[in-house]
Amino acid sequence: MDKKLVNISKKFKCFTFTPPKTASLLATKVFDNFEFDTYEIRNNKILYEKKGFTHIHHLPTFDEYQDFDFIISVRNPYSKYFSFLADF
Repeated sequence: MDKKLVNISKKFKCFTFTPPKTASLLATKVFDNFEFDTYEIRNNKILYEKKGFTHIHHLPTFDEYQDFDFIISVRNPYSKYFSFLADF
């Protein structure tokens, strides 16, 4: 079973979700410049895993840190659709 990991910055009071195909590798490089640490979600508890940002695709769901901001990397659906049409 894969670990459920989440990146949290306690200094900036935020956590992230970087889904696949949304420039998540680039987002990882950007977020790496901020004070994020990686935590594991296990049995509804947030456990410290390691220092630094980790490239993951898990959508974090937990009750702790509800006052934190949520940052998500997304892709512009219009440009993706235009890209699709350009192939015809």
